[in-house]
Formats: sequence, structure tokens, C-alpha cells
Amino acid sequence: MTDIAEDLVQKTVGEDDVLEKINEARRVFKTVEDILEESTPGRKTKGKSQQWNKSGGYEQALNDYNSLDVKNSHEIETRYGPGLMGILPDGSRVNVRPGSTQGDATLEIQKPNGVKIKIRYGK
Repeated sequence: MTDIAEDLVQKTVGEDDVLEKINEARRVFKTVEDILEESTPGRKTKGKSQQWNKSGGYEQALNDYNSLDVKNSHEIETRYGPGLMGILPDGSRVNVRPGSTQGDATLEIQKPNGVKIKIRYGK
């Protein structure tokens, strides 16, 4: 961003907001594939679901969720506690929650074609 543009934005929205906007513009997002490369395959399922394993618990699950280019992110209430849900650029729905039927924190991606990817985060 040029100095003139930064000055204009500062006058319009304030200095703190300018820094936030500049940092957001510089942010590089991960893809689901990037996160899967850091994970190991989990148990096989009978349907369209894929399960993966990763360490780090709910904190890492939240970090991975926040590293994605999630739009319309909002809080959700799950039976495991509060989580987040949003939409990825390809139309996939993504949610993160602190637990699952298996016990571990989970990042779940629901692809438009019906495939579900569940990454389980052990401690």
C-alpha cells in the first residue's frame, strides 16, 4: 500500500484499524490440503467421511481453523461446548469444536460434494 493510500485510510478509519487492515491484506491462508499434510490418516469409514489425526488438542484445532480463509465465521453451541463455523471459498462448510463422540477436539470440513473430512486433535 502506498503512503498516500495509508494516509487516506488512516484519516477515514483510524490508525489502529489501518494496521489491522494492512496485516489482514498480508495474511497468507492455509488450505485444507496444507492441514492434511500435517496430519496422519485415521480410521477407515464406510461412507464418504475421511478421518485424520493430529496432535495439539482444541488449541491446535482453533489455530488450524483460524489459518483457513473462513468467511462468515460465527460461534456455535455444540454438545461438546462452544465452537466456530464458517464457509471456505470453495463453498465447503467448516466447523471446529472442543469434543466429539471419540472425545477429541475436531475440525470438520463438509465439501459441497458431500465428503466430510474430520481431523481429530489428540492431546
